[in-house]
Amino acid sequence: GKGNSTITVNLAGTAPDFTFSYTPQGGNATLLPPGGSILLPAVAVDSAVTASVSVVNRGSGPGVINSVSATGQNFQLIGLPLPASALDAGKEIKFTVSFTPKQIEAVLGSLSIELVDRKLSFNMEGSGLAAILAYEVATDSTISALLPGQLVTLPDANVNDKSSVTIRVRN
Repeated sequence: GKGNSTITVNLAGTAPDFTFSYTPQGGNATLLPPGGSILLPAVAVDSAVTASVSVVNRGSGPGVINSVSATGQNFQLIGLPLPASALDAGKEIKFTVSFTPKQIEAVLGSLSIELVDRKLSFNMEGSGLAAILAYEVATDSTISALLPGQLVTLPDANVNDKSSVTIRVRN
């Protein structure tokens, strides 16, 4: 006769699932969603600051990172994976973004990670710091703060004698 039957089909597959994060120099790890930003700490002009970028495969199968590239003045990538690198499930790769500012203003760049099925883009931002200078004028045993543009009065002196002060600049 007629009867009802149940067939159960279990499908098991494997697929990569990539997550991204970055850790700025001296900072904490921050998740990095596609389109997110890598914010590098401000650093003195002509000095370098870095951030470690982490790619983790949380999926059930291997994935491939076809390429990693960056645009933007003064940004550099260090320790990149080879093109078409496989990343097994549960594994991580890291590389470094380095920024060396040549100016004080903010500089923008972008980081691109190309996977087999899509290309992801992340923003990068860094800026330079100027020196913070303090000025002092020293006469005899007195030391006083000196503001930019402030006049310096020299001690009185007789004709043909010399008078002097010392001006110190500290960083």
